[in-house]
Amino acid sequence: MTPSRKERERELRVRLVLEAAEKVFGKKSYEDASMLEIAKEAQLGMQSLYNTFQSKRDLYESLVTYRISKFRAAMDEVFKKNEDPLEALREWTTEHFKTFADLSAFYPVFLKERFNYVWGFKSRSLPALTVAFQKEEKRLVGLLEKAQRAGYLKPVPIEQVKTVFVGLLQSRLEYHFLNKKPIEVNQCVEETLSIFLDGLKPQS
Repeated sequence: MTPSRKERERELRVRLVLEAAEKVFGKKSYEDASMLEIAKEAQLGMQSLYNTFQSKRDLYESLVTYRISKFRAAMDEVFKKNEDPLEALREWTTEHFKTFADLSAFYPVFLKERFNYVWGFKSRSLPALTVAFQKEEKRLVGLLEKAQRAGYLKPVPIEQVKTVFVGLLQSRLEYHFLNKKPIEVNQCVEETLSIFLDGLKPQS
C-alpha cells in the first residue's frame, strides 16, 4: 500500500529531526541538550517538533533505535558480500567504531545498557538496545566461530574470544572519549584487530 502524502511528510520530518538530534546529542549529553537546540538544528518550530516527538526522552529513545537500525542494516550488507570471516570481522569492527565516532554522547548510555544486558538486568529505559545486543552478539559469535574454523584464531572457548574482542573495542572507545580525542576509524580498526589477532592467532 502506497503511503499517503501526509504519511510521507511525517516520515520526512521524523528523519529530519533525528538527523538534527544526532548532531546535538553528538556535542552534548542528554541532560545538557535541549529540545530548543534540536528544533533550531532541524529548522522547525517547537510545536512542530513536539508534534513529532512528545518529549526529549521519546526523541532520544527513537534516536537510539534509529542508530541501531542503521548499524544492523550496514551489517546485513557486510554479511551479504563477505564470505571471508576475517574481512567480515574487519567491516563489523569498522561499523562499530563509525556508530559512535560522531555521537559520543550516546556511548555512556550504550555502556550502561550493555552492563544491564551482561548482568541479566532488565532495561527500563532502552529495551531496543537489549534486543540489539542479543541479535548482534549472536552474529558476532558466529563470525568468530567461522574465524576459528578458518584457522585465524586459537580454538579456545568462544565466550572467551568474544569477551576479549568486545573488551578491546570498548577500551579503544573509552580511551578516545575520556581523553577527548577524535576517533580515526580506520586507525582504530587496524590497531584493535592487530592486538586481537596477535593475541589469539594459532601458534605455527
